[in-house]
Amino acid sequence: MARRIRPPSPLRVRAGERLRVRLINASAEHTHVIRLAGHRLSVTHTDGNPLVRPVEVDTLPIAPSERYDVLVTAGQPGAWFLYCAAPGHAAAGEQALVVYEGREGVKPEAPAEGVFGLSAWQYGLGRGRAVLPRPSCQERSFDLTLGGGMMGSEVWTINGKQYDDRNLVHLALMLLSSVQFGQLKSRTIQSCLGNCTDFQSIIATLATSQLGKER
Repeated sequence: MARRIRPPSPLRVRAGERLRVRLINASAEHTHVIRLAGHRLSVTHTDGNPLVRPVEVDTLPIAPSERYDVLVTAGQPGAWFLYCAAPGHAAAGEQALVVYEGREGVKPEAPAEGVFGLSAWQYGLGRGRAVLPRPSCQERSFDLTLGGGMMGSEVWTINGKQYDDRNLVHLALMLLSSVQFGQLKSRTIQSCLGNCTDFQSIIATLATSQLGKER
Protein backbone atom coordinates (compact mmCIF):
# COMPACT_ATOMS: atom_id res chain seq x y z
CA MET A 1 0.00 0.00 0.00
CA ALA A 2 1.37 3.43 -0.92
CA ARG A 3 2.19 5.69 2.01
CA ARG A 4 1.72 9.43 1.81
CA ILE A 5 4.82 11.44 2.69
CA ARG A 6 4.45 14.09 5.39
CA PRO A 7 5.53 17.48 3.96
CA PRO A 8 8.46 19.14 5.79
CA SER A 9 8.27 22.40 7.69
CA PRO A 10 8.05 25.53 5.50
CA LEU A 11 11.32 26.88 4.10
CA ARG A 12 11.65 30.56 4.97
CA VAL A 13 13.48 33.02 2.70
CA ARG A 14 14.01 36.75 2.41
CA ALA A 15 13.33 38.79 -0.71
CA GLY A 16 16.52 39.40 -2.66
CA GLU A 17 18.37 36.39 -1.30
CA ARG A 18 20.26 34.12 -3.67
CA LEU A 19 19.87 30.53 -2.57
CA ARG A 20 21.96 27.49 -3.47
CA VAL A 21 19.91 24.29 -3.42
CA ARG A 22 21.39 20.80 -3.74
CA LEU A 23 18.92 18.21 -5.02
CA ILE A 24 19.54 14.45 -4.81
CA ASN A 25 17.20 11.76 -6.13
CA ALA A 26 17.55 8.88 -3.67
CA SER A 27 14.80 6.90 -5.40
CA ALA A 28 15.70 3.54 -6.93
CA GLU A 29 13.27 3.82 -9.84
CA HIS A 30 11.46 7.16 -10.17
CA THR A 31 12.53 10.23 -12.11
CA HIS A 32 11.39 13.32 -10.22
CA VAL A 33 10.63 16.60 -12.01
CA ILE A 34 11.46 19.43 -9.63
CA ARG A 35 9.84 22.82 -9.88
CA LEU A 36 9.70 25.88 -7.65
CA ALA A 37 6.48 27.65 -8.65
CA GLY A 38 6.97 31.27 -9.66
CA HIS A 39 10.75 30.95 -9.96
CA ARG A 40 13.43 29.86 -12.38
CA LEU A 41 16.13 27.35 -11.48
CA SER A 42 19.70 28.10 -12.52
CA VAL A 43 21.55 24.78 -12.89
CA THR A 44 25.25 25.16 -11.94
CA HIS A 45 26.46 21.60 -11.27
CA THR A 46 25.50 18.08 -12.38
CA ASP A 47 26.60 15.25 -10.08
CA GLY A 48 29.08 17.64 -8.48
CA ASN A 49 30.63 18.67 -11.81
CA PRO A 50 30.48 22.40 -12.63
CA LEU A 51 28.99 23.65 -15.88
CA VAL A 52 30.84 26.15 -18.05
CA ARG A 53 27.98 28.55 -17.36
CA PRO A 54 24.67 28.25 -15.44
CA VAL A 55 21.57 27.17 -17.38
CA GLU A 56 18.18 28.63 -16.42
CA VAL A 57 15.12 26.36 -16.64
CA ASP A 58 11.63 26.10 -15.19
CA THR A 59 11.82 22.42 -14.27
CA LEU A 60 14.58 19.96 -13.45
CA PRO A 61 14.05 16.23 -14.18
CA ILE A 62 16.28 14.16 -11.86
CA ALA A 63 16.84 10.47 -12.61
CA PRO A 64 17.64 7.97 -9.81
CA SER A 65 20.98 8.69 -8.09
CA GLU A 66 21.49 11.99 -9.92
CA ARG A 67 22.50 15.14 -8.05
CA TYR A 68 22.13 18.76 -9.10
CA ASP A 69 23.12 22.12 -7.66
CA VAL A 70 20.86 25.05 -8.58
CA LEU A 71 20.73 28.73 -7.73
CA VAL A 72 17.42 30.44 -7.02
CA THR A 73 16.93 34.19 -6.73
CA ALA A 74 14.20 35.00 -4.21
CA GLY A 75 12.49 37.71 -6.24
CA GLN A 76 8.81 36.79 -6.03
CA PRO A 77 7.55 37.60 -2.50
CA GLY A 78 4.74 35.32 -1.39
CA ALA A 79 4.31 31.63 -0.70
CA TRP A 80 5.21 28.98 -3.29
CA PHE A 81 5.52 25.23 -3.48
CA LEU A 82 8.77 23.46 -4.26
CA TYR A 83 7.48 20.15 -5.57
CA CYS A 84 7.68 17.23 -7.99
CA ALA A 85 5.57 17.90 -11.10
CA ALA A 86 5.30 14.23 -12.08
CA PRO A 87 1.64 13.05 -12.00
CA GLY A 88 0.54 12.12 -8.49
CA HIS A 89 3.85 12.90 -6.81
CA ALA A 90 2.96 16.22 -5.18
CA ALA A 91 -0.36 14.79 -3.97
CA ALA A 92 1.62 11.96 -2.35
CA GLY A 93 3.53 14.51 -0.30
CA GLU A 94 6.51 15.37 -2.51
CA GLN A 95 6.25 19.09 -1.84
CA ALA A 96 7.62 21.75 0.49
CA LEU A 97 6.26 25.23 1.09
CA VAL A 98 8.64 28.14 0.50
CA VAL A 99 7.50 31.26 2.37
CA TYR A 100 8.97 34.76 2.10
CA GLU A 101 9.59 36.66 5.32
CA GLY A 102 6.53 38.78 6.10
CA ARG A 103 4.25 36.75 3.81
CA GLU A 104 3.39 33.96 6.22
CA GLY A 105 -0.35 34.48 5.78
CA VAL A 106 -0.33 34.16 1.98
CA LYS A 107 -2.12 31.10 0.61
CA PRO A 108 -0.02 29.41 -2.12
CA GLU A 109 -1.40 28.06 -5.37
CA ALA A 110 -1.72 24.29 -5.41
CA PRO A 111 1.09 22.42 -7.22
CA ALA A 112 0.33 21.97 -10.92
CA GLU A 113 1.11 18.59 -12.46
CA GLY A 114 2.96 18.34 -15.75
CA VAL A 115 5.49 20.55 -17.52
CA PHE A 116 3.51 21.72 -20.57
CA GLY A 117 4.80 25.09 -21.73
CA LEU A 118 7.73 25.01 -19.29
CA SER A 119 11.42 24.74 -20.12
CA ALA A 120 13.11 21.62 -18.75
CA TRP A 121 16.76 20.81 -18.13
CA GLN A 122 18.44 18.29 -20.41
CA TYR A 123 22.12 17.54 -20.90
CA GLY A 124 22.29 19.18 -24.33
CA LEU A 125 21.76 22.58 -22.70
CA GLY A 126 24.95 22.63 -20.64
CA ARG A 127 28.58 21.72 -21.09
CA GLY A 128 30.83 20.57 -18.27
CA ARG A 129 33.84 22.60 -17.23
CA ALA A 130 37.26 20.95 -17.47
CA VAL A 131 38.47 20.48 -13.87
CA LEU A 132 41.23 17.87 -14.25
CA PRO A 133 44.72 18.70 -15.53
CA ARG A 134 45.72 17.33 -18.90
CA PRO A 135 47.68 14.07 -18.56
CA SER A 136 51.43 14.39 -18.85
CA CYS A 137 51.80 10.95 -20.43
CA GLN A 138 50.69 9.63 -23.80
CA GLU A 139 46.92 9.19 -24.01
CA ARG A 140 45.52 5.76 -24.87
CA SER A 141 41.93 4.71 -25.57
CA PHE A 142 40.31 1.34 -24.87
CA ASP A 143 36.95 0.11 -26.17
CA LEU A 144 35.35 -2.18 -23.56
CA THR A 145 32.06 -3.88 -24.50
CA LEU A 146 30.12 -5.57 -21.69
CA GLY A 147 28.10 -8.63 -22.73
CA GLY A 148 26.23 -11.58 -21.28
CA GLY A 149 23.86 -11.75 -18.35
CA MET A 150 20.89 -12.61 -20.57
CA MET A 151 18.00 -14.94 -19.72
CA GLY A 152 19.07 -15.36 -16.11
CA SER A 153 22.68 -16.21 -16.96
CA GLU A 154 25.39 -15.07 -14.56
CA VAL A 155 28.07 -15.28 -17.24
CA TRP A 156 29.39 -11.82 -18.16
CA THR A 157 32.03 -10.95 -20.71
CA ILE A 158 34.20 -8.00 -21.66
CA ASN A 159 34.97 -7.80 -25.37
CA GLY A 160 33.63 -11.34 -25.69
CA LYS A 161 36.00 -12.77 -23.09
CA GLN A 162 34.98 -14.22 -19.72
CA TYR A 163 37.20 -13.45 -16.72
CA ASP A 164 37.38 -15.59 -13.59
CA ASP A 165 38.81 -14.74 -10.17
CA ARG A 166 42.34 -15.58 -11.24
CA ASN A 167 42.21 -12.89 -13.91
CA LEU A 168 40.57 -10.16 -11.83
CA VAL A 169 43.81 -8.54 -10.72
CA HIS A 170 44.99 -8.23 -14.32
CA LEU A 171 41.58 -6.90 -15.37
CA ALA A 172 41.53 -4.35 -12.53
CA LEU A 173 44.98 -3.14 -13.52
CA MET A 174 43.88 -2.68 -17.11
CA LEU A 175 40.72 -0.78 -16.19
CA LEU A 176 42.35 1.41 -13.56
CA SER A 177 45.32 2.36 -15.68
CA SER A 178 43.05 3.30 -18.60
CA VAL A 179 40.20 5.02 -16.74
CA GLN A 180 41.03 6.40 -13.29
CA PHE A 181 44.76 6.38 -12.79
CA GLY A 182 46.22 7.05 -16.21
CA GLN A 183 49.12 9.03 -14.73
CA LEU A 184 50.20 6.30 -12.31
CA LYS A 185 52.83 3.70 -13.11
CA SER A 186 51.43 0.18 -13.35
CA ARG A 187 53.93 -1.13 -10.81
CA THR A 188 52.57 1.38 -8.26
CA ILE A 189 49.05 0.00 -8.71
CA GLN A 190 50.36 -3.56 -8.56
CA SER A 191 52.15 -2.91 -5.26
CA CYS A 192 48.96 -1.47 -3.76
CA LEU A 193 46.81 -4.40 -4.87
CA GLY A 194 49.31 -6.93 -3.63
CA ASN A 195 47.98 -10.49 -3.75
CA CYS A 196 44.26 -9.71 -4.10
CA THR A 197 42.59 -12.63 -5.85
CA ASP A 198 38.90 -11.77 -5.78
CA PHE A 199 36.73 -8.83 -6.71
CA GLN A 200 35.71 -7.93 -3.15
CA SER A 201 39.27 -7.70 -1.88
CA ILE A 202 40.29 -5.59 -4.89
CA ILE A 203 37.52 -3.09 -4.22
CA ALA A 204 38.30 -3.03 -0.48
CA THR A 205 41.99 -2.43 -1.18
CA LEU A 206 41.32 0.37 -3.65
CA ALA A 207 38.89 2.05 -1.27
CA THR A 208 41.49 2.25 1.49
CA SER A 209 44.61 2.84 -0.61
CA GLN A 210 46.39 6.11 -1.27
CA LEU A 211 46.25 5.76 -5.06
CA GLY A 212 44.13 8.85 -5.48
CA LYS A 213 46.77 10.99 -3.77
CA GLU A 214 49.68 9.92 -5.96
CA ARG A 215 50.82 11.55 -9.15
